[in-house]
Amino acid sequence: MRVSMNVRLSLGCAAVWLVGMMPAPAAAQGVPIRLLTCPAGQIAVSVGNGWVCGDLPAGQSSGDRIIFVSSQTYTGHLGGIAGADAKCQGLAAAAGLPGTFKAWLSSPTREPDSGFTPHAGAWRLVDGTLVANDWVDLTTEKQVPTEFFVRTPVLLNEYGVNVSGETRVWTATTVTGTAGTERCASPSGAWRSSSPAVIGQHGLATSTSFSWTEITTAPCNTSLRIYCVQQ
Repeated sequence: MRVSMNVRLSLGCAAVWLVGMMPAPAAAQGVPIRLLTCPAGQIAVSVGNGWVCGDLPAGQSSGDRIIFVSSQTYTGHLGGIAGADAKCQGLAAAAGLPGTFKAWLSSPTREPDSGFTPHAGAWRLVDGTLVANDWVDLTTEKQVPTEFFVRTPVLLNEYGVNVSGETRVWTATTVTGTAGTERCASPSGAWRSSSPAVIGQHGLATSTSFSWTEITTAPCNTSLRIYCVQQ
């Protein structure tokens, strides 16, 4: 059975586009996404109380990758890079998102530029909205200060829900995907301090300019979000 992704489905008094994820009203309540194994060129979509394989939206390929901002906030004591990656993987798994996810976070030993898979396809929010055409687009420093660095703010969490309240995001990562300098470091390493006397660099999930990933610092006892990127 094929369901066209151009069909707009209505749930109660809200209408949403379904792109392989649970509709936002259910997702907002923490309902996991249920995924099917679909043929190439199709994704799982929710129809009524069931799930079927539907056509991909125009311009989206099955090789595209997901980027989301965490629904949870954390102090700078993330358990190191490995701990942050585990948090991203746990959030993605709880939401039913497939694949491996890593935190858009840098340390002296790992940064997105050298530690991520430089995927050739597009990077999108979980609802299919385009963030970057490819890895080069995501990590290229634009020459015009007002030019977008990402094509839409990374404001949707793993359930496809707009985050509210705290929109600062721990990164210590530049727009080119290389490491920043302030990383909530303790004697045990980067991202292992929640001390108010130690600072970490962050970005803004509301931004499409360079400040999406690097704007200023915050004390490491502050609870901020993290970006999670599918590999």
